[in-house]
Amino acid sequence: MVDYNLFLSKYYPTKEKQQKDDIIRFLKYVDKLAEEAPLSELLQSDTFLCRTFFIRKSNAVSRPHYQKIKGYLINLFDFIGVDSTVPSREEVLTSQQVISLFPDLNAVLDLVDYVGNLKLQDYNPSIDLVHLKSTFILAWYGMSAAEIASLPKKNLRTLPEGIYRIYFPDAETEKYVDIPKQYFDILDALRFADGYRGLPTGKKQLFKGSDDFLFRPVNVNTSIKPEQVTLTFFRFNREIPPEKHQFVNLNNLRKNALFVDIYNDSSESSLLEKIMKHMNCNDIMAYGYKKQYEYWVKLFHKKEI
Repeated sequence: MVDYNLFLSKYYPTKEKQQKDDIIRFLKYVDKLAEEAPLSELLQSDTFLCRTFFIRKSNAVSRPHYQKIKGYLINLFDFIGVDSTVPSREEVLTSQQVISLFPDLNAVLDLVDYVGNLKLQDYNPSIDLVHLKSTFILAWYGMSAAEIASLPKKNLRTLPEGIYRIYFPDAETEKYVDIPKQYFDILDALRFADGYRGLPTGKKQLFKGSDDFLFRPVNVNTSIKPEQVTLTFFRFNREIPPEKHQFVNLNNLRKNALFVDIYNDSSESSLLEKIMKHMNCNDIMAYGYKKQYEYWVKLFHKKEI
């Protein structure tokens, strides 16, 4: 643990109280992040150093913010006695895009269970927070907030061949996706639920809307709006402890799923060709995804591409 007073007296003896408070807030955040290994080792990890820039999940890493944290880190290197280099702002920005990504869908659901165990007494992962898990599963498989909000229960179908299928709520296209049983069972649990326990109070919220839809409101006898689906993400992210350094983003879940598909693609195609195929994009867009994908692989699979 860093000696905050000694650090301040050595590097920032003339700073005003507000600036000193900001430095101490940064040092406390670093200490929280460093619970997994000695700080002297972590300060030589680019991944760890990038994480230190995000004291708040919503930090935009402006140039002034980057320069401020960079200065803190340089002094921290000297204070701890390590030879290290601060990542570039571009590297930090790339890492920021990845903190809302996960190695796979199970990791997203594990985060829900982590928060559930943390916030709800006698948390039961089989029945509690299934509305959150269902939202994240559907977003992972490509549904928008509007599609999630308007998904009829009848669109969840078990076929005789042991196929678990979800039809998107668009009568014009007959678009569907087949998913593993373990995820279909979570959606099924929501289909037959009469309500859910809210975060962080644990108070039981009863559904009051139309029983035809998978997602139903708890306060008015109307259908769920897309804005309410988006708000679900915001409310859940608010309950994640800062030291987890994760959040769930509606738009990133589908991209995350496609990164997994790219990683599992064993064809002889080049990486750019795989990105274009799975992301359904042109070569210019593929170059944009490439750096982010490479960082995701490095972070979760410990590989350099």
